[in-house]
Amino acid sequence: MCKKVLICSGKGGVGKTTVAANLSLALCAAGYKVIAADCDYTLNNLEIAFNLENTVKYGIADCLSGRVFLGGALYPVAKHLRNNPNGGSLFLLSSHGCPFEKSELSETLSLCSKLADYIIIDSRAGQTEELDTVASIATDAIIVTTPHIAAIRDADKVAATLDRYELDSVSLAVNRVRADHIENSKAPAPSEISSLIRVPLSATLPEDDEINLSATVSPFVKSRSQEAYKMFALLTANGSGEVYQCETARKSGIMSRFKELFN
Repeated sequence: MCKKVLICSGKGGVGKTTVAANLSLALCAAGYKVIAADCDYTLNNLEIAFNLENTVKYGIADCLSGRVFLGGALYPVAKHLRNNPNGGSLFLLSSHGCPFEKSELSETLSLCSKLADYIIIDSRAGQTEELDTVASIATDAIIVTTPHIAAIRDADKVAATLDRYELDSVSLAVNRVRADHIENSKAPAPSEISSLIRVPLSATLPEDDEINLSATVSPFVKSRSQEAYKMFALLTANGSGEVYQCETARKSGIMSRFKELFN
């Protein structure tokens, strides 16, 4: 059965699209058939992440209007994984800047589910109407945050919103984690953030200049985040497993200040 995994965040700027793109790549590398669906029609950043912004001509709305069959709106990505010994595949389905209705998205993703093991859905940041639309269709959700107070508070609000939907799982991916900040009490540990907003942790993703300074996700193959995303993909696929550890011993103090803001 195909899993439709919603990737969402409480605010912009936390690396949600980068996480969606690299998780898609990691699942593909693990041998799964993946469709990355860009459902943020206001920005279409998955097109940029996969370096396909000048290639994509058709999107979700074009499929439903009959302008093109679904296959014509699926664009192959991850060409560097073309000889993947595990047999995985990855395609992009873009909204291509065109808004869509819930029924239209549901119909399109239903067709996609016959072609893929996983549909990774990049949604618009924040508590938007689009989030409600995608959450009602998804089977699972992953909330992306960074170890910053504004991002954590907004992630907590999104978690409360997702409680309204019958999702098989909701988990947390903490992005841009720096062990030295945890050690020096400049930021909370991912495990502490997970406990604070009461959402299980599915990924700890370290700060990685090779990804952050790139316009595409191609550095994933050689970046130091590779192991973190590999473990993230395995946990997403199996429902259980280990989370990448980039935490170190830490000084006390920072969490008490965070808890005051949540109480």
